[in-house]
Amino acid sequence: MNEAINVMKAMNEKIRFKKIIRLLEKKYPSAGTTLFENKDPFRFLICVILSAQCTDAKVNSCAKQLFKEYPSDRALSHAPILRLKSILKPLGLANAKSEYVRTVAGIESEKGIEWTMQGLQRLPGVGRKTANVVLSEMFGISEGIAVDTHCARISKRLGLTFSENPIEIERDLTSLASKNKWGKITHLFIAHGRNICKARKPKCNICLLADICPSCAKI
Repeated sequence: MNEAINVMKAMNEKIRFKKIIRLLEKKYPSAGTTLFENKDPFRFLICVILSAQCTDAKVNSCAKQLFKEYPSDRALSHAPILRLKSILKPLGLANAKSEYVRTVAGIESEKGIEWTMQGLQRLPGVGRKTANVVLSEMFGISEGIAVDTHCARISKRLGLTFSENPIEIERDLTSLASKNKWGKITHLFIAHGRNICKARKPKCNICLLADICPSCAKI
């Protein structure tokens, strides 16, 4: 009996999640990456690494200068570390990001990057979230769902997960969504998080998900 109830709950959650995604797709039809360097896999990877704890707008500005001075992976791998720190200073974490960028550029220049989940996660500054974004955007490969702060916050508020761990949140979301939606979910949640479901003072009064959000009356 309990097993049957759990199955019904899981089915109901999948139906609710489909509705959530359908509503968000209608609200944000153009949701997608806002990083300018989104054609070349190597440059895109560098930009995603730089985007940690930073806005895409700032990354775009710094990346423009970075690739103007160091247009190839080889050039970037030989860039003076002090110059890289200067260029990347507006992004925060400039010391670490400078080292990551130069090392990743060196790997691409010397032997080439392995564009797989495992290969990408072996690179400095690249975790599962970054690898998911790169594989989805550059190669159309859905290995999972990239869980950033917006995605985590909205997932918890909607009752889609009760975990604080990004890996567990990703597991909960992938169990509810069709694989062909995995890459889109992150962009939809980011768009909604930036516009409506903000960390502070979420705009629940104008949220299209208010009637199916268990947190609406509590925030």
